[in-house]
Amino acid sequence: GRAASSFDPASRRAAVAAGLSDSSAEVRRRAVELLAVGRDEAEALAPYLVKALNDPDPAVNRAAHTALTGYLQHNGASPRLLAVVLEGGDAAARADAAWRLGHEASERRHASSAPSAPEVVDALLDALNDPDPKIRIYSARALAHEEGVRYVEPILGVRAARVLWDATHDLAEVKPLYEAGLADREKWNRVETISAIGDLGKHAEVFASQLERLLSDPDPEVRDRAGKILYAIRAHRAR
Repeated sequence: GRAASSFDPASRRAAVAAGLSDSSAEVRRRAVELLAVGRDEAEALAPYLVKALNDPDPAVNRAAHTALTGYLQHNGASPRLLAVVLEGGDAAARADAAWRLGHEASERRHASSAPSAPEVVDALLDALNDPDPKIRIYSARALAHEEGVRYVEPILGVRAARVLWDATHDLAEVKPLYEAGLADREKWNRVETISAIGDLGKHAEVFASQLERLLSDPDPEVRDRAGKILYAIRAHRAR
């Protein structure tokens, strides 16, 4: 039982891998304690953290959550590590990871830091379909805030906004994302955004003037879809 700090990364990895494969829950729990490492090494050990988060033994699971909490508290959770947890961890850990990714994205808006890695965006997009509504909301917010990093395509923001609308019915939260989608250069993205606005029912009214402008869009599909949604808006008004 050498102290955790005396391991070099390769031998720590080997010890964690062997420990987590042991049939004894106590050995697996002790292996989880070796995950108390700094940010760089934590990222490399993320798959083992996920394995421990899914361990059938409650004590091993608790130890894994303690390790994750330690990363979150001491800035040891990189977006890549959080993406791995979001894809593979248990429900509570996935919720923590999604919430933190959203929180980091909104913080980053005010700093000029690097955009998120594609695998982080992919994990968030997959999580929009998570069975847990909390995880869907946190992941959608993370994607919505990522807009501030100017690398997520507006259509991804639109897809996140659809999830948010279903969950929260907060117009202020989705409006800027739909506005960005209506201005997208790619016609099918404009069409998809118009359909999303159609799902707002009577609340689609706030986009009426923008949809009217799209009646002179260069693309016939965009003009057609905008016309249909405007017709629905007028029908709502007449009720």
